[in-house]
Amino acid sequence: MIMSDSHEYIESLDDVKVGKNVLESLTRSAYDDCRCILREYVQNAADQIDIAKEEQLDDKADYGIYITIDKENRTIEIEDNATGVMEKEVLPILRNVACSQKKRGQRKGFRGIGRLGGLGYCSKLTFSTSYKGEKTRSTLEWNAAEMTRIIDDDADERSAGEVVSAVTKMSSGKEDEDKHYFKVLLDEVSDYRLLDVDDVRNYLSMVAPVDIQSAFSPHKNTIKRFMEENHLSLDTYNLYVNEEQVYKKYTTSILDKSGKKIDEVEKVECFIHQDSEGNPFYWGWYSICKLEGILDFKNVARGIRLRCKNIQLGDEGCCRRFLPGKQDQRFCDYFFGEIHVLSEKLIPDMDRNYLRVDDARTEFERMATGDFEKLKKMCYDASGYKSDYKKIKAAQEREEKFEKKKEKQAFGSEEELKKEQEEVEQSRVEAEKARKNLESRKRQMSDTPLAGVLENAYKLVPKDGNETVPPKGNASGNGKDEIEPRSCVCEEKTSFLRTDKEIYAKYDEGIKKVINSVYRVIGGVLSDEAMREALIARIEEELTKDESKSITVRAEL
Repeated sequence: MIMSDSHEYIESLDDVKVGKNVLESLTRSAYDDCRCILREYVQNAADQIDIAKEEQLDDKADYGIYITIDKENRTIEIEDNATGVMEKEVLPILRNVACSQKKRGQRKGFRGIGRLGGLGYCSKLTFSTSYKGEKTRSTLEWNAAEMTRIIDDDADERSAGEVVSAVTKMSSGKEDEDKHYFKVLLDEVSDYRLLDVDDVRNYLSMVAPVDIQSAFSPHKNTIKRFMEENHLSLDTYNLYVNEEQVYKKYTTSILDKSGKKIDEVEKVECFIHQDSEGNPFYWGWYSICKLEGILDFKNVARGIRLRCKNIQLGDEGCCRRFLPGKQDQRFCDYFFGEIHVLSEKLIPDMDRNYLRVDDARTEFERMATGDFEKLKKMCYDASGYKSDYKKIKAAQEREEKFEKKKEKQAFGSEEELKKEQEEVEQSRVEAEKARKNLESRKRQMSDTPLAGVLENAYKLVPKDGNETVPPKGNASGNGKDEIEPRSCVCEEKTSFLRTDKEIYAKYDEGIKKVINSVYRVIGGVLSDEAMREALIARIEEELTKDESKSITVRAEL
């Protein structure tokens, strides 16, 4: 039957044709990051381990997921010792596309397309499996190179189903009836990133459902206690890459780009939220340190990660969307942390980069934005706290330096003395404002986990060992808080110029004025203090080098 718009109504399902290009969407174009295919295979293996445990398949089994990367031969093998697949179900499960029987919300995977991801990155993809109690090993080969050729041939009009039939081949062989496993083998891997063992291990350490490494203790224990108190659980699995077990790489140390420790995680804060109906919605945790800036990539676990069933969604930048201001999105990378969705209404999208669009996601985003606003405020508070501290510290150091310079009579001119004295006074005024700001910040932050960390991190300790932040009151008893000046232990001097030192005694006042003028010019030309002082000291040494001897002779006489 033909309608006026020239589109035919489909009278029978036999008339439905799914084009071959859908296979490209599910393989070569499915993921932005090729390493995502490893996440998919790990996810499928984890689901089968869950089923094996539920069915008590093998009480003696130490279930694990094993990835072997052979860079030289360009092969990757992913194997698990879970349920395997019954021989009669190999074709229906492993050759059909998007026909998964897994229930949404109960299993980590449920669309039935993740296992096809490897087709875009190798010449041949092979599935080998055996089910406990069967004496058969079933093998299904996918000719990925041939599939790519067919898809790219515009003259080839075969449907997706016809292409699948053309590029797959089933075979079987004998196997021990007690064996149960599933293997994925990628031959002639085309992307070098999949063959980089260290990079793959780092990637899976943060993406895969594995436990936190012991190096994050005692904070790991804090998270565990919070989970127990709130009846929460996380699925974790034994995952190995080239025989080395993989753990989440959270650490107590924060490193700079050279690998040097520059900060330390002092504590972790945990939280949990309910949805509008009072049901558990999501929970999470984040680290607390001095929050001095974005964590360098040297910190593999940097950023707050969004996870569903303990598998990461997207990358470390996924949660930046909860900080609407572009200039504020950097604050997500000031922390280590995780957000775990709990509600079955929050469903990952097809490529697992985020969550499916629906009302539940909208509610989640609204609540998560509120959480991240608090984190943003802490980052601004930490920056302001540090800025105030630096001003107070700088004023203290400037005054101390000024007093030492007076003691040594190190000023080259009256102008230099007056200038530095004015700078000291100005820095004292700025420090007083900073101290008041600091006190205000401390009051506002008193109920946040950051307050104690910053108080311990930023202390002004003079030589006598007494903390000077914040000083309270003053000796005059006028009730005003002020920064206490350094007391000078040297005897009182009435002049602080270099030329008033005894070593200049051989020069009359006219010559001293000329020397002072020279020192003043040097001070005006050379802005670098160290260079200026070095030059003046050298000139002084030349001008007074015989004077010390004559002073000694006069003293002896």
